[in-house]
Amino acid sequence: DAFDSHIIFAAKPFQYGTGDAVEEYLYYMGGDGPHDGERDSAFGLAKLRPHGFACVRKEAGASVYFRTPSLLVTSATLAATADFIGEGSLRLGVVPDGADTSPPELDLDSSVALTADATDVPMVFLEDADLTSLIGTTVQLVVSLEGEGEVLLYTLGFGA
Repeated sequence: DAFDSHIIFAAKPFQYGTGDAVEEYLYYMGGDGPHDGERDSAFGLAKLRPHGFACVRKEAGASVYFRTPSLLVTSATLAATADFIGEGSLRLGVVPDGADTSPPELDLDSSVALTADATDVPMVFLEDADLTSLIGTTVQLVVSLEGEGEVLLYTLGFGA
């Protein structure tokens, strides 16, 4: 087993570098056994991907579809951070609270698929549809991760 295969204790992340060369790192302790049993521990240093510490992962050949809890719309755009290993896609739909389905201009079929690694990029809908009319209301996001490759979805948020 890897030295951090069972348990991790993390310190506060820090940044190193200047300007466009700033990178984020994290010191941590890792253990190769259970929390309440025998284990060897070691010290590690991890380089963090921007907006990418944890993710929803779609395995190769599978499909993932889920709906978020209600979220307050604070911007006319949605932004995503995701990585793709092989061919895969991320599409979003927006369902106003109280509705059963998305309006046609904001449904999964109107979402332009994101298919390449991206950090905090705006998600686009056909015919330039956006969330302007929903600002200040609550919605649920319908998330679709598809394709033959892996998709790692790190963040979804409002504004970009």
